[in-house]
Amino acid sequence: MREFNEELIMKKFKKIRRECIDALVPDMTVGRGNSKFIKDIYELDNPFSKMITPHICREKSLFKKERNSIPKNGNKLEYIELFYDDEGRLIRGELEAGRAGFLSETLLGADSSKFVTFYVSDDLWIDVTANSVAGDYKYSWTNFEKSERDSDGRLVSVESFKNDLSITEGVIVNAEYYEYEDGVLSHITQYKDYYSHLPAMMRDFVIGAMPDRVFNPDVINYSFERSGGDIICTRSQYYRVSQTITHEIRIPEKEVLKMKEHGIILV
Repeated sequence: MREFNEELIMKKFKKIRRECIDALVPDMTVGRGNSKFIKDIYELDNPFSKMITPHICREKSLFKKERNSIPKNGNKLEYIELFYDDEGRLIRGELEAGRAGFLSETLLGADSSKFVTFYVSDDLWIDVTANSVAGDYKYSWTNFEKSERDSDGRLVSVESFKNDLSITEGVIVNAEYYEYEDGVLSHITQYKDYYSHLPAMMRDFVIGAMPDRVFNPDVINYSFERSGGDIICTRSQYYRVSQTITHEIRIPEKEVLKMKEHGIILV
C-alpha cells in the first residue's frame, strides 16, 4: 500500500500550480465552431476524470458518449460543450452556470458564469470558474486533476486538488493509487479528503467524538477477485484504529466489459 506523504503531495501541488495554474492564459475563442456535447456526470468531478473508484462504488461504468448536439428535450445546463482544435485534440469544455454567484456578482460585477475545463494534456486538466464582466471573463481556478502512468501505459495514480474556498491558500486532496497483477487491476489505495489547513474546530470535534478516528485523509482499500464473469470488490475503510468497515461490491460482467473499453482493466 502506497503511503500518503503530506510533504511530497504538497510539493507536487505547489509545483503544478506554479507551472500550470498560475501560468495558464485562458483562451475562450479557440475551437469555436468545432465542438461536441457530453452530459455532465454527477459522480465525477469531470466527465474525463481518470478516478476509478466512482465507477467501482456505483457498480457500473459512468462514462457518457459524446454527441453532435444536445438532444431535443435535453437541458442545456446539463450538457458540457467540448471544443477541439484543428488537429482534433480536446482543449476545453464549457458548462453554463447561468447567473453569477452572489460574491462574483457583488465583488466583480459579473452578470453570468461558466464552469470551464482546460485540458492541458492527457494527464492534466484544470477546472476554472469564468465570470462574465462587461463582456470579458475573470477566471478563478477551482480544481485540477493529475494522473500518471507506468512504462507499460497503465494508470498508477490519480490525484485531485480542490481549492478550499473557505481557507486562504488551502487545498483539499483526493488521491488514488493503483496496483496490477498480470496486467489486471488488483488493488486500489484511496486517500479521501485531505485538508492542507484543517480547521481546528473540525479537528477538535472529530477527536472529541472519536479519539481514534482515522481522518484527514480517510484511508480506503479496494481488492478484486473474479466470480464467474462478474468482479467482486472488497472495500475496506480504516474508519478507526480499532475498527475497519468492510463490504463487498459486485460489478456485473456487462459493466466490467464497458469499463475495459475505457481502460479500466478488471479482467
